[in-house]
Amino acid sequence: MAYTLTVMGDIFTGVTSGLASNLIFSGAQTFNLYGSFDASYGAISFRDATTTINLFGNNNYIVIYSVGYNSGAAFSLHLQTGSQYRLLTNLGVGGSTTVDGRLIFESASLTLSSTTSFALNAGGGLKIASNEGISSSKTGNIRCYGSATFSSEADYEYSGSGSQNTGDLLPSSLSGNLIISNANSVTLTNSINTTGAVTVSGVLKMGGKTISGAGSFTLNSGASIYIDNPEGISSSGSTGSIQTTTRNFHSYGHYWYNGVLAQVTGTGLPALQYGTLGILNAAGVTLSKDTEVRTIHLQGRLLMSDYDLTLSPGLSISGSEGSLTNMIVPEWNRAAYNSI
Repeated sequence: MAYTLTVMGDIFTGVTSGLASNLIFSGAQTFNLYGSFDASYGAISFRDATTTINLFGNNNYIVIYSVGYNSGAAFSLHLQTGSQYRLLTNLGVGGSTTVDGRLIFESASLTLSSTTSFALNAGGGLKIASNEGISSSKTGNIRCYGSATFSSEADYEYSGSGSQNTGDLLPSSLSGNLIISNANSVTLTNSINTTGAVTVSGVLKMGGKTISGAGSFTLNSGASIYIDNPEGISSSGSTGSIQTTTRNFHSYGHYWYNGVLAQVTGTGLPALQYGTLGILNAAGVTLSKDTEVRTIHLQGRLLMSDYDLTLSPGLSISGSEGSLTNMIVPEWNRAAYNSI
């Protein structure tokens, strides 16, 4: 007999006399949870193929370390608007998975069989940890052998601990938000056109791609961007790696030029640069305006052209090779210049 179980509070599976407790659901059912779910000391098992789990928790993490179900079980998982589900162990779902809330991955994966579907809907969100990002290769956090749809109106955050790619299933047109919080690096798989907000608080590698559209791009203080476009980064217009309507390049950000062809810094590089200016291009990078720097890394050629490079007080220089030409060196900083 089918039944519905609705829990307005929280569920916790704890330890009694040193033994972990388990929560077992049997029979066809609909399970509605409005609180948080912490199963860190036991297992949760679903014994029927027609179970539907609806998570409504308002900004509560659903913490499940061990999930089991009978062979062939096709339970469905639905993250309702406002809920958060933090997946800490590999989970296989034989039914549909629908995300209207926020699905958070760490090292685990969600695997769906060939008869299933995965849908990240408008207003939902994914926090992605796998190196592959969102990939059709079925090797990332989401491994769907059935149909998978990722809304352009959803939010996507890349927060892995190793180098990541965004993946070929990240929509190339976005109206939701894209957040780069990985301090190692995230490389774009495809160019992106956005009417939403792209925010970088980690490390973004452009990978030969562009970010454009009527939305905004923000490089926060302490964040890094690796720029390989010959036009560098522009403050406006449709040239360079970043071509959004609104652009915010923080003066405490780190700007690394790593193109293969000759580059210009572009007018988007802050005139007073407190973060690192990194020159990794052997073909040369040319200033697009007068620039003052406090930290510079040389692994390539930096050319001044008609502009001045001023070395600020407390200058820090690193790199094993490179060259600078036509810069202004204040008298109090001659020692730093002579050490180049």
